[in-house]
Amino acid sequence: MSEQELRKHRCCFTGHRPEKLNISEEQLCVRLGLEIDRAIEDGFTTFISGMAKGVDICAAELVLKRRVSDARLKLICALPYENFGLHWSTLWTDRYVEVIWHADMVRCISREFSYSVNTPPRDGHFNRPSQTP
Repeated sequence: MSEQELRKHRCCFTGHRPEKLNISEEQLCVRLGLEIDRAIEDGFTTFISGMAKGVDICAAELVLKRRVSDARLKLICALPYENFGLHWSTLWTDRYVEVIWHADMVRCISREFSYSVNTPPRDGHFNRPSQTP
């Protein structure tokens, strides 16, 4: 299968942090679980999580649970920078580490956190500084 075809079978998760959710984590997991099951039925086999607290980690945990009985499933953790989730409360850090440990692949976008002006805007286009001779 070509890379273009493989991309059609990937599902990415990102969402609210726990303090922004207006439902309980239990309700969130039920809803996410139903959507993950639907995605699997539709042929999605690779799931990508940004690994932030809340929706991202909950979804990743649910994918890992389903992977136990479905070896086709893969989880990729796309971290914004190295050691991203190690400064949270013990509960969230432990969950983060557990998911990272069991993921099929972990990729860091950057080596460290930065407020850099070179950060690409959300539309994905990079603004390159003009070069002067």
